[in-house]
Amino acid sequence: MIKLNETQKKVILIGLVVIILMGLFPPWKCIYCNFKGACVKRLAGYKFIFSPPYCEGFDAEIEKDRLILQWIIVIMITGLAVYFTSTQVNFFIKIKNQIVPIILKGRRR
Repeated sequence: MIKLNETQKKVILIGLVVIILMGLFPPWKCIYCNFKGACVKRLAGYKFIFSPPYCEGFDAEIEKDRLILQWIIVIMITGLAVYFTSTQVNFFIKIKNQIVPIILKGRRR
């Protein structure tokens, strides 16, 4: 079992809240079809899931591909944030302690 520190727990909570909000306010598209059967899809913005946008008598549906892509991006960013907030990852601290003093030594004041 992996133990998470407080910062990692907060990062995961923020990621979950963002995913839930994206699900509550998904991207919508309007689908316009003419009498020949040719259809045109147009982005209708982000609306509350239980009140779809008005599309002038045409069909409105959730743009599932865009929503899934957004969720994947949030999951990846959350995973990276959890990894880099780990107490075992001291990469940035080591770079800061070793490289910053070298840069500061080269400056003349």
